Amino acid sequence: MRPHRLIPYAICSLLLLVPLTGLAGTSPFLLDRQPTGQLEFSYRFQHSHFAGDLGSYLDMQYHEFSLGLPVSPDFVLSLSAPLANWGVDSAFEPNNTTEVGNLTVGAHLMNLGAQENMSFLIALQLPTMSNDVFGNGFGMLGILAHPSVWQTFVPDVLTVQTHFTARIPASDESFLRLEVGPDLLFPTGDNDGSTLVHMRYGLGVGVATGRLGASIEFGGFWETDGDGDGFSENSAHMLAAGVEYVGAVVRPAVYYQIPTDDELGSFLDGVLGLRITLTP
Repeated sequence: MRPHRLIPYAICSLLLLVPLTGLAGTSPFLLDRQPTGQLEFSYRFQHSHFAGDLGSYLDMQYHEFSLGLPVSPDFVLSLSAPLANWGVDSAFEPNNTTEVGNLTVGAHLMNLGAQENMSFLIALQLPTMSNDVFGNGFGMLGILAHPSVWQTFVPDVLTVQTHFTARIPASDESFLRLEVGPDLLFPTGDNDGSTLVHMRYGLGVGVATGRLGASIEFGGFWETDGDGDGFSENSAHMLAAGVEYVGAVVRPAVYYQIPTDDELGSFLDGVLGLRITLTP
C-alpha cells in the first residue's frame, strides 16, 4: 500500500481518540466549511495523488483564497479565488502551468429555523477563467484538482449555486450535518453546450473535545442536462475524513478525500487537503 493511502485511515482512527466532551462551533464539513459570522480569511491547499502510471509523470496542486465579510451576525458575504498548478514530466513535451479558475461570490443566510441550526447559500461562479488551457489539450483540470466542484475550472460557464445546510445535534457532544442543493451550469461565450444541473449532496458527522475536532464526510453530485433522460454517469462521489484545531484566531484543518466511484477512482487515488482559517 502506498504511504499516502494510509493517511485517511490514520485520520479516521483519530475519531476514536476524541472524547465526546463537546465544543460548539466545530464544523464537520472540512471540505465546505460554514462561516462563523466573523471576518474570516481562509487558504486551502489540495494535492492530488494519481493512480497507476499517471502519478509518475503528473503532479497537481489546488489553491483557494477566500474572504468572509459579515454584514450582520446572520448574513455573510464571501469571495473565493481558485488557482491550480500542475507539472507534466514527459519526454515529449515538458509542461508546468498555472491557471486561475472561476471566481465565486456568495451570500450566506445563517441561523435559520426555530433552533437556528440551518443556513442557506446562494453563490455565483463567474466565467472568469481563460479557455486557453483547453487549447493545450488538458481538459480534465477541474475533476483532477477539485473533484467535488470541478466546474471551478471550466471556462465559459456561469454557475449558480443554491445550497441548504442543516446542523442536527446528535448529543451535547456530537452532531450531524446535511447539505443538499443544485448547481446550475449555464454556457457562456464560446461554449455551445447545454445547461447542466449538478445535484449536490453531503452528509457529515463531527465530534470535538477542547479545541480539537474530527469528522467523517461523504458527498458529491449527480449530473443531468434537463432533457428528461435522468441523471447521467457524469458524477463524482467522495469519502473524506479530517481533523481541525479550533483556535481563537487560527483554525487549521487537514483532511483526505477518497473517490468512491470506479470511474474517478481509476485515475485518482485521493486528495490530501489543508485549510487554514484566520478570524482576526
